[in-house]
Amino acid sequence: MNEERRSSAEELETSKEELQSVNEELTTVNQELKIKIEELGLANNDFQNLINSSDIGTIFLDRRMRVKLFTPAAAEVFNLLRSDVGRPLTDITTSLVADRLFDDLQRVQEELRTVDTEYGTRDGRWIMTRLRPYRTTDDRIDGVVITLQDVSDRRKAENQLRLGEERLRLLIDGAIDYAIFTMGADGVIDSWNRGAERMFGYRADEIIRQHVELLFTAEDRAADVPRRELKQAYEKGRAADERFQVRKDGTRFYCSGTTIKLGESLGFAKIARDLSIQQQAAEALRIVQADFDLRVRERTDALEAEVTARAAAHQHVSVLLQRIVTAQEDERARIARDLHDHLGQQLTALRLMLQGHREQLGPDDPAREPITSALTIAERIDDDLDFLAWELRPAALDDHGLAAALPVFVREWSEHYSIPVEYRGQHLTAGQLGRDAEIVFYRVAQEALNNVLKHAHATRVDVLVEPRDGTVRMVIEDNGVGFEVGDREDARDKGIGIIGMRERAALVGGTLQIESQPGQGTSVFLEAPVARR
Repeated sequence: MNEERRSSAEELETSKEELQSVNEELTTVNQELKIKIEELGLANNDFQNLINSSDIGTIFLDRRMRVKLFTPAAAEVFNLLRSDVGRPLTDITTSLVADRLFDDLQRVQEELRTVDTEYGTRDGRWIMTRLRPYRTTDDRIDGVVITLQDVSDRRKAENQLRLGEERLRLLIDGAIDYAIFTMGADGVIDSWNRGAERMFGYRADEIIRQHVELLFTAEDRAADVPRRELKQAYEKGRAADERFQVRKDGTRFYCSGTTIKLGESLGFAKIARDLSIQQQAAEALRIVQADFDLRVRERTDALEAEVTARAAAHQHVSVLLQRIVTAQEDERARIARDLHDHLGQQLTALRLMLQGHREQLGPDDPAREPITSALTIAERIDDDLDFLAWELRPAALDDHGLAAALPVFVREWSEHYSIPVEYRGQHLTAGQLGRDAEIVFYRVAQEALNNVLKHAHATRVDVLVEPRDGTVRMVIEDNGVGFEVGDREDARDKGIGIIGMRERAALVGGTLQIESQPGQGTSVFLEAPVARR
């Protein structure tokens, strides 16, 4: 019995040690469970804060379409309360105007695919709903997850962008006196306005997807002019030219155009204007003058008695030329005013509207970039119209005279075409020249600088205007390639500008001389008497 009692005592001691070990293990497990509970509490807090701070509404449904969980943002679309957990979603009222929402929920469970739909609300908002299956960790479908995101701002921005594009399209189509079309980077035409259809004769469906070289003459295509023009526009941002173009019926007409680079990947836009009337007027003027000179020489050789009649005829032609010049200047002023007052104001209104829409969008809004691109195109078109109207007739010439208008023109021309020009005319004051003489000086300077741009390839131009000995003298010198004066005046396509400058000078009692040699640049001298007080 003592042995058994001793054995029992040893077993009890062993059981006590085992029980103490089990207690220690339970204490360790209890501590681990406490840590896990604390971590779970923190995770629940983080999850609850994430749900409360999210602007995207989320609703979790079980397989019987009963509400399991929802975020506060979802309560703005569905009238959910905390007590609605466990109720079918069909019993909950909603502000969505969505007749097929519950059919889509059923289809998501059956087909196990995601369904995205935008629904309007009764208060005028737009909600993007995304329905997707609720998958458990063991890849079992246990209901549907609904996410709700307010996309009203995006829809509003898209509508405003669409409205801006439509207004821009109507504005471009309404400019029927100007051909406006766009091209890809490869020169293939992708848009065509009514003015282009009226000018070139091609309908939009006939010319779109055609290369722009179709509008150039065979000589220009052989000289690779279309490619060089696009290359210049790509490198410098714009390329201006005046040349003959070809209509659909094969006829040619003289055209002035500007090709603008829209962006690195947006291609080009071109604005063109028909100059046939101006060219015909210049040609008619040249023919009239040539015929007049011939008749004068014949009459001089034949009859000395008709000197008086010849002088009268010459006076008549001078008056006629003066009227032609005056009519031309008036027409330039009218066209410039129309460009500035009508098309310029509409472009300004469009730019302001686009700027307003862009300011309403956030910096990361996807609709901001298209509006910025449209604003850039509108600004470039506005700048080109302003420059075109300014070239036609500057208001400063009428308001402040040659002394104020000519240095502004020289500076603007230099900046526009990136050719350095030094102007010296500090001693010229208002009133030293008459109105007609001021117009002649301005047009001669304009024609001379345009000739420098077209033919001289100069890197520097000097313009000097000074009163001297009862006259006002203007000198325009460049360091370009130069030419033989006699050959240039005899050439039909190059002498018209020189003849026109001399005719204008003669109308106000002035003289015009040109000195040039190949490789030594060109100098243009214009001199006219000072106006009588």
